[in-house]
Amino acid sequence: MDHLFTVAGRSATPISPTELAAEGLLERQHLQEWVIANPQVLGKSVLVITAEFDRWADSDGVPARDRLDVLGLDATGRLVVVELKRGTADRDVHLQAITYAALVSRFDLDTLAQAHRGFLADRGQALDLDACRQRLLDHVDGEWSPELLQRPRQVIIAADFPKQVPHTVVWLSEMNLDIDLVQVGLWRVEGHLVAGFTKVYPTPEVEEFTLAPARAEAKAEAEARQHPGHNLVGRRPRPRPGQSRPRRVGGTGRDRPCGPRQAAPRCHTQHPEGLDEPARSPRSHTVRALDHVRRRGGRHREPRRPCRRPPRHV
Repeated sequence: MDHLFTVAGRSATPISPTELAAEGLLERQHLQEWVIANPQVLGKSVLVITAEFDRWADSDGVPARDRLDVLGLDATGRLVVVELKRGTADRDVHLQAITYAALVSRFDLDTLAQAHRGFLADRGQALDLDACRQRLLDHVDGEWSPELLQRPRQVIIAADFPKQVPHTVVWLSEMNLDIDLVQVGLWRVEGHLVAGFTKVYPTPEVEEFTLAPARAEAKAEAEARQHPGHNLVGRRPRPRPGQSRPRRVGGTGRDRPCGPRQAAPRCHTQHPEGLDEPARSPRSHTVRALDHVRRRGGRHREPRRPCRRPPRHV
């Protein structure tokens, strides 16, 4: 949101923006709670599973110090990894989000249910593990897909982004990796603080005209590698075994099945005796015309271009 005004009739007074740090607002205690209370800023139909998840451990049982800000689940069954920055994001903030996405890609339904139960218990809601598991299943439209859990969507929320971050995120999105950039703004209006969340990338125009075709082509290429008999997007389908390939008719764009080739009809002339004889080629008529000119001693002229159908002899 670039401009914000207070209006009174015909007058509009611009409001100067402020910053979270200048107003004494913190990342965990304030910005994170705003997102948890209003998950619609993360996308449509997002259920918050947990926040500040830090129970990571390697194969030796050594705990890791990484802390995931917010983890959600959308209605399609994909996880939503959220990274929060109350100020300007770092140049490598997308790498941090990718790291968390790689970590949560190994989660299964039981792991998510346990994390959700702990998240609700910290907020005074007591649910058993089966109830948390069923709550996650009910939130997803359709069947639960473990394959979709391996491709989480990432959302980075910050007050501003350096140029390196959008540049890299655009390229990663073209490589079929979903990352959303959301800018949070803060204004003080008549003694009240007003916060706004603006989706910087991808914009609706980019999603419609740039990202969707690229992802469709990438999906088609992946399917073509799995099924070599299929063609890529935009190509005519290959004929099945025993089926002829359609061909164009007269440049009208319509196709018709191609049957067995038929010989082109030959031109015939009426023989004086009533019999049909094959017509002479155009070259034979040209040679005869030149011989006729030479016999009469006339000037040589370039013969006309012979027509496709020679004149009928009388």
